[in-house]
Amino acid sequence: MRNEGIKYTQEESFIEWLKGTGENTNLADHCVDWVTMASSFHWTNPKRSLPEFRRILKKVGFLSIMWNTRDVASSELHTRIEAIIYDIAPNIKRVSSGNAHHTKDWASVLTSTGDFRDVCFIETSYTERMTPERYMGAWRSVNDIQAQAGSENFEKILQRIDKIVSPLEYIDVPYKMRSWTAQKA
Repeated sequence: MRNEGIKYTQEESFIEWLKGTGENTNLADHCVDWVTMASSFHWTNPKRSLPEFRRILKKVGFLSIMWNTRDVASSELHTRIEAIIYDIAPNIKRVSSGNAHHTKDWASVLTSTGDFRDVCFIETSYTERMTPERYMGAWRSVNDIQAQAGSENFEKILQRIDKIVSPLEYIDVPYKMRSWTAQKA
């Protein structure tokens, strides 16, 4: 994703890309006002990433984590696709995508180490219109299914989804954008 970001922002001289992880950002102490992470936060170890984020934040700083979960229940197409996933890989445990009920209690996670407090939760619904190609590209990036189902089953899932959506001109994808913001303790 870092390489994609570099390509996407190559014309922007004010953006600097650095190597690092949630647990070791390689940034100086107290150098940023706000840390943001999308659904990649679930790949970090909060016992190590939360203290790291606190370290790099200025005296009054904030951390926001965000998920764009598909609103499966509001769409017959997406309910059908969700059924395909569990038909092929019945034992997976969704972490970063799919229904909102698959997400953790992130407010508790954010305050678990004592590095952050006063969590504010915000949610909004929206619909994103996608071509079948873009839609399938989004599915190819769903790490939690791929990691748990294995390459062979993940490919089967993608093939069955593609068979459904490839004849369509576009797909309206309903989302619930969820965000948790916590203040540095």
